[in-house]
Amino acid sequence: MTVITRTGLARLQEFAKAGGKVIFVGKTPTLVLDKTFMDAKEKPDLSFATLIESSGDITPAVIAALPRPDVKLDSAFLSPDLHPSKVRRRRHVLLLQ
Repeated sequence: MTVITRTGLARLQEFAKAGGKVIFVGKTPTLVLDKTFMDAKEKPDLSFATLIESSGDITPAVIAALPRPDVKLDSAFLSPDLHPSKVRRRRHVLLLQ
């Protein structure tokens, strides 16, 4: 069982409403958390998500749902400090579980 806070869910919904892409990969939240886990009973509405990939893999569908990159880095210039997992984009969120 996984949970998402009501605040976090609202922020993701606002982000999607403003044109951002929300992609869930793996497990999705099954309950919405308010103040305590005892009160977490409501199932979250994830209909705002661009894609839900339940397999947990970065599939071709996930890649296709991502926006085109702003820049492309030559692998010869990549360093451990510039790992792709540390690069953030402004118009989408990729949640990995």
